[in-house]
Amino acid sequence: MLKVIIADDEPKVCQLILKLIDWDELDMEVVAVSHDGKEAYELICEKRPDIVITDIRMPTYDGIELIRRTREIFDSINFIVISGFSQFEYAQHAIKYGVDDYLLKPIKKIELKKALEKILEKHRQSALDEIERQDLQKAFSSFAAKAKINLIWEMLGNPESAVWDKPISEINSEYCCRFVGPLSV
Repeated sequence: MLKVIIADDEPKVCQLILKLIDWDELDMEVVAVSHDGKEAYELICEKRPDIVITDIRMPTYDGIELIRRTREIFDSINFIVISGFSQFEYAQHAIKYGVDDYLLKPIKKIELKKALEKILEKHRQSALDEIERQDLQKAFSSFAAKAKINLIWEMLGNPESAVWDKPISEINSEYCCRFVGPLSV
């Protein structure tokens, strides 16, 4: 389940966001709501959410400052910016810090849900990529072990083997070894 924090200085906007989305359907949980940028930052540090939905204009830290500070510590948190400002400058700063989406108020359920679904898909793909990476690592480890065993059998079983004439770098590459110095019988 992905954890979400909502940060907006308007309590009604926070309530609207909470009610617009069927969080269980998206396998997400809102773990905190904040009306102040600094408090939101502290909650992010404490709760370590996967997603932060933030307004641009808030007391203490604005949304851009919140994102900037968060990125310094937690690079993998996804951000959706919700703002009443369509000015290019705000969007440009948001893009600079790698926000996932920039939605304008009034918030539309369809747009917010699509933004959340896009992040959910990114998390699912990331999890699948990690499983694949682990599977490849296991397969490589198994291959490397078998290659080393084959090298040992080749070297012990056949002292005139061409293996003895190969450069160390080639043996290391071909048999997944880390020999240093010369090999000799």
